[in-house]
Amino acid sequence: MRRAAFAVAIALAFVCFAAPMAYADDQPAATIDVSATTLVFSPQATYGPWQFDTVAYRAVSGNDKPGLSFTARSDRNGRSVDNGRFYVLDDYHRLSDRAFLYGAVQIGDGSVFPSTGAFLEGDLSVAPRLAFGAGGGMYHYANGLMQRYLSVGPTYYFPHGTATVRYLPIWTQGQVAASAVLANVSVGDPGRTVTSLTVQGGVQPVFVVNDPTIASRFADRGVTVDLAIKHWVNPRLGFDVALDYGTESDRNSGAVVYRRRGITLGIFAGMGHAPKAP
Repeated sequence: MRRAAFAVAIALAFVCFAAPMAYADDQPAATIDVSATTLVFSPQATYGPWQFDTVAYRAVSGNDKPGLSFTARSDRNGRSVDNGRFYVLDDYHRLSDRAFLYGAVQIGDGSVFPSTGAFLEGDLSVAPRLAFGAGGGMYHYANGLMQRYLSVGPTYYFPHGTATVRYLPIWTQGQVAASAVLANVSVGDPGRTVTSLTVQGGVQPVFVVNDPTIASRFADRGVTVDLAIKHWVNPRLGFDVALDYGTESDRNSGAVVYRRRGITLGIFAGMGHAPKAP
């Protein structure tokens, strides 16, 4: 699920770039990651299964880490099948030892992803081991629906890990303002094994959930829990495994719309040797 969700990348991935450990002595000049995610739902007769297949490329160039990813998605809901493609171009930029930027633009087509979006967030060290991030984004559907949101909150760096919280107020055209909260704890060392737990809750924007159709069902409130493991077999090769559990409930009545379970399997490979950042 993580590989299919642009939202988690926006809210958290730049934090990994900010960590000093991200510039290891043997960091590859580029990395390719290929993954597949399958989601199943209950009641199964109404939703699912959904399938996400993603190819992502990221390079290292001085203080930048530009990336490009492509996701193909297929949703089977009852007797209907919807397909879409999702493209993301982003960059992590280190301004100094204390300040970082993350920016992204995305475009989607097909019956699942007729949309465009953009996001920009900065991270500033405000105390030893403590940084504060703030940013904002927008998402525009082909049907004219516009959604804007902010992302603010702290990140704490501890030995061999990070803890991040983001508060996301959301404004959707023609609907009541709402909010969401995202929390992540990651433990481990890149180049060996990193384990991450992510919890999301609230009325969530497209970039924060793994369901890009959420805005069309904005009366719903969701909770998702994602446990992901990234393991390096050697400095140039590794695999990803992630388990996802989520519920979607009616915002007013509390009635459960669906429960979902998912699994992601992926492999990644590094190429070349990146020079150390100045």
